[in-house]
Amino acid sequence: MKLNPYHFKAQAYALYRWDYASQALQTIVQVCKLNQKHTVLDLGGGTGILTRRLIKIAGKIIAMEPGWVMLQQARNTTKEAHLVCGFAEAISLKSQSVDMITVAQAIHWFEPQASLREMQRVLRPQGWLILLKNNSLPQNHIKDLNDILTSENGVIFAPSSTTPPPFESYFQPGTQQIWHFTMKYQQDWEAFWGALNSASFTPLPNHPFYPKFKQAAYAVFTTYAHHGLIDQEAETELIIGKLKRE
Repeated sequence: MKLNPYHFKAQAYALYRWDYASQALQTIVQVCKLNQKHTVLDLGGGTGILTRRLIKIAGKIIAMEPGWVMLQQARNTTKEAHLVCGFAEAISLKSQSVDMITVAQAIHWFEPQASLREMQRVLRPQGWLILLKNNSLPQNHIKDLNDILTSENGVIFAPSSTTPPPFESYFQPGTQQIWHFTMKYQQDWEAFWGALNSASFTPLPNHPFYPKFKQAAYAVFTTYAHHGLIDQEAETELIIGKLKRE
């Protein structure tokens, strides 16, 4: 059985991955008029980072995640949502049963045509598709981090199921709107390393190059940290629109 790429990363993912900007959630509520009458499907829900935010807004949240270890992490902290082990390409819900589909930091893992067909099936005709993604903004330490993401340090950029298409292919033409919300925060070494180590492509502790990679990451951290903290600048990219229909 092929393991989910985050099978051994789930705990680090739950502890150290960034949350999404509060302004993004506020914008979803304002644009989509999201309220307690609505049912939301959070596809590729992971450890529940976005799911937990949606619980406070929508009436019913269904989070679907293919990695059962990731889903277990979500169950530890996301009691109110209905959590399901499943795939975007085979959604185990009735047709026209949800008002909104959210996909946070996951759509690049989907098989485009199969996932689009399933979204079209389960989303009600006037429903919304919401895509979210966190990105690091250009900083000197980000450049230095990118320089150590090499096979010589045990880093393997495993391809997703396919080359992801432009996000426009999921939306009715001309309906999507895009926002970028900046975030600033600080990380100590534990949080810095934990977030980096949660990536699917970084080596596991049993990899022979794991110590070398950790040492290189620590060198970047100590170069740019002040009083044990490193400044991070990031953004949440939010895309809201109507799902493409056949």
